[in-house]
Amino acid sequence: MNNDVVQIRLNQFEDDRGSFQKKFSSLVFPNYEICQINQVKTPKGVFRGLHYQKGQSAESKIFTVNQGIIQLVYFEFKGKKADSVIIEADNTAILIPRGYATGYLVLSDTAEVLYYSNNDYNPDAESGIRWNDGILSNIHWLASIEQVSDKDKCWPDMA
Repeated sequence: MNNDVVQIRLNQFEDDRGSFQKKFSSLVFPNYEICQINQVKTPKGVFRGLHYQKGQSAESKIFTVNQGIIQLVYFEFKGKKADSVIIEADNTAILIPRGYATGYLVLSDTAEVLYYSNNDYNPDAESGIRWNDGILSNIHWLASIEQVSDKDKCWPDMA
């Protein structure tokens, strides 16, 4: 995992009533201003991304998984390096800073992903990297990619 990408263990409390987990706290993520919260439910084999915002619209994201398992893929522009991490519906949050493109592949039957952004979505600043771009050649996909949006299929070559 890249040194700028941070994996954080979230506390989960359980008793005879069920469980409680705080997904975000300013004590855990100091100086992180949430501008947008997104919840996405996706079936197995779907790849979403890799997306990023350019210029002043650049954003960092905090990813958590409420249900299922995903392979979170990220690409750092400064170092021109791609990597990935598995996130399960457990006590894990991944902070991806500005300057990265992000996307994920659903590995379980379905996955429900909750992610926070510190900037509002700006369609004029949106860009992306195709899942099969040569710049991602070091990524070992953990499942076959069966579905990608038409928009995500059309991002230009970066490699």
